[in-house]
Amino acid sequence: MSGFSRRLRLLILVLSVALAVPVAAAPGDVVNRSAADLPPVAPEVAEAFIDALFSRWNGHNLGGLLAADFPDRQLLLDAFPNGVPADARLRVIDVSAVRTLSQARIEGGVESTVSAVVRAQLEYEDPRQGFQRHESVGEYTFRIVRRAPR
Repeated sequence: MSGFSRRLRLLILVLSVALAVPVAAAPGDVVNRSAADLPPVAPEVAEAFIDALFSRWNGHNLGGLLAADFPDRQLLLDAFPNGVPADARLRVIDVSAVRTLSQARIEGGVESTVSAVVRAQLEYEDPRQGFQRHESVGEYTFRIVRRAPR
C-alpha cells in the first residue's frame, strides 16, 4: 500500500471516528428531557444526512455541516484537504441499522442523536496504480436538530 493510500485511509478513519462522537445540547437549551412520546428519527432522514455529509466531503466543504462545538472541529477541517486527491470521491453504498439513541425537546424543536451503519466506497485515480477503490463499513453517530414549525 502506498504512503498516499495509507494517509487517505487514515483521514477517512479520523473522519469516521470524529463523527462517532455525539455532541450534547447546551444545558440551557433543554426545555424538557422527557421525550418518550417522540417518534424515532425515520431512516430516510438519517440517509439524507449521510448523503449530505458525503456530498460535503466530496466538495471539500465539511465546515458547514459540523456543529461549532464539534470536538476538534478546526483540526479536522485544517487536516482534511491535505493528502486527498482532487478527484477523490466518497460514495454511499448502503445505510443500515439506523437507531435513534436519544432525543430531547429543546427550545424551538427536537434534538436527536442517531446512529447508522454506513457501507461506503472511496474512489480516486492514482497516477501510478490507476483507478483505486476502497470499501469500508463504519458506524456514524450524529446529531439532528429538527425545528418545530412556527
